[in-house]
Amino acid sequence: MVTLEKWQGEKVKPFMTEEQAWVVAAKQIKQRSPKTTVVVWFDSLRIYTKDKTLNPDLKGPCTTGNLGASQFLETHPDYLLKNTSGLPALESWSHCHILDFTKPIARDFWMQMCLNVTASGVVDGCGADASWQNGVDQAKAWDLDSATAAAWRDGHKDMMRSTTEALGDGVLLGKDPWEVGDYVNGALHEGCSASNDTITTLRNLSHNAEQQGKRLIYQCHGTGSMDEIAAFLIGVGPYQYYGLGGWHGTGKLQLL
Repeated sequence: MVTLEKWQGEKVKPFMTEEQAWVVAAKQIKQRSPKTTVVVWFDSLRIYTKDKTLNPDLKGPCTTGNLGASQFLETHPDYLLKNTSGLPALESWSHCHILDFTKPIARDFWMQMCLNVTASGVVDGCGADASWQNGVDQAKAWDLDSATAAAWRDGHKDMMRSTTEALGDGVLLGKDPWEVGDYVNGALHEGCSASNDTITTLRNLSHNAEQQGKRLIYQCHGTGSMDEIAAFLIGVGPYQYYGLGGWHGTGKLQLL
């Protein structure tokens, strides 16, 4: 499995959107390894943009990536989550605007973003970064009332559940093991401790997959220590993987 991050194609000249760059890269991967599963990494709630005329409150972390859909979303306020003042809510880390998953139009839009790129025939699924965020725990930071926060939590999960179903044999990756088999069918977890918790997590996921009769994918991403790898090998089951290393760019995208 190969995951393509949200920075894919960011510095390509002439300019192309992230969605276009994903397809270019996925075609190259499939040419070399047709059986490799390619997953592109969307954010499940933030709307990234570099344009301060669209979001004057954004911070540096919100400017990464060049998603083509952002221009539409930022110019259609019905898709944006509102805070208690009626203004677009701001995600606390990035000050990105947030998709309003209390509304069917926003839930359908995110699902279609994923389905549109998988329709290329060279992308097999999507990542849903920040899938674990529920709006209720973030209500104070996002300045939401309790009813809006609860509705957003339910809508966020419903969006991912609907996308997983729509992908059929494709992949929707969340971030945490407890999500897998509920509203996503896989996870790329940033952590793989050398502990009984890792062993138990892997065995529970194998049990859930058997009970549901589904392929459930899980990668725990660690540091490469032998103790971590040992814990992983004790608990490992089908479609479970160990990954290691940080996030590094690989240079310019070659257009074929």
